[in-house]
Amino acid sequence: STFVPPRNVKLIDDHQFCDSLADYMTDNPDFIVVGVLGTQSVGKSVIMNALVDTEVTTSNKQANDDNNESKASRMFRVQTFEKQMLSEHCTNGVNAWICPNRIIYLDSQPLFSNSVLDRSTQLEKKFTMEFNGSEITADVHSMQLIGLFSSICHVVLVVQEGPLCDLQLIESLKMADLLKPSVIASKSFEEPEKVEEYQPEVIFVHNKIQHLEAHTLQSLREDYDEVFDQEAIVNFRIRSSLANSDGAPNLIALPDLEEQDVKFQDGCKKLKRSVRNIETRPMLNNVKQSEKQWYQHAKKTWEKIKEAKMYLDYSRLLRVTK
Repeated sequence: STFVPPRNVKLIDDHQFCDSLADYMTDNPDFIVVGVLGTQSVGKSVIMNALVDTEVTTSNKQANDDNNESKASRMFRVQTFEKQMLSEHCTNGVNAWICPNRIIYLDSQPLFSNSVLDRSTQLEKKFTMEFNGSEITADVHSMQLIGLFSSICHVVLVVQEGPLCDLQLIESLKMADLLKPSVIASKSFEEPEKVEEYQPEVIFVHNKIQHLEAHTLQSLREDYDEVFDQEAIVNFRIRSSLANSDGAPNLIALPDLEEQDVKFQDGCKKLKRSVRNIETRPMLNNVKQSEKQWYQHAKKTWEKIKEAKMYLDYSRLLRVTK
């Protein structure tokens, strides 16, 4: 297809919005944007590749054995063992991939990563000292990425490693939700007169679980119920029809890919079905955006986030507390 890129393309690079994705946007209103967030080495790119690979093989049955190598080079880069041992990350900024059935995947650099901080320092990035020092700047940039994904994605996958809830990451998600500029939209396409702040569906993905049992999932559900108490003022849409029981948080548990390849792939197929079954809601008004309109919305949102005074105030707070 003319509107399917030959490889992943940059959406954000060096904290700047890139124009390369615009060439692949269409007037099609039936698309889904899926973003992934998480800290370093939790397997974000591996999961995204598994989801994309499902799309590639189901959309084009012939692109299997003979194109595996070229297909892998086009997909999201995965952290090698050597990079993992050196604590180096692979994804910088935000990379995008568009599947033939118009699911747009966004893979982000790791949140709150010392490796990202080291890279920006070594390359003497002009924004290194933007917010009261390089370390605070790196933290604020992570908050801005969370804010961007919360504003432009239909679905956000929050990936964590192991069977425990990362409370520090969850608190950062809550704070990022408070810092980002508000995006007011219709509650649904069926109720255009009801408006509220836009929020994507959030799915918590726990990856690399070595002993995945039924009680592991139940324990995680209880943890999330406690973290996101019903009375808490949180805009996250973490409970939807994809959950097996009423009111349960959106939760997917995956085993370690290297130890249980088949179960990992089965889990990713379940995740894929969950993403497809989610009812998207308007990002701006009750009219469905086209891909081109979404792209312009994403560009404007990123500029608003970069200019928002709240992040500067937050950086000052970090300087006092650190």
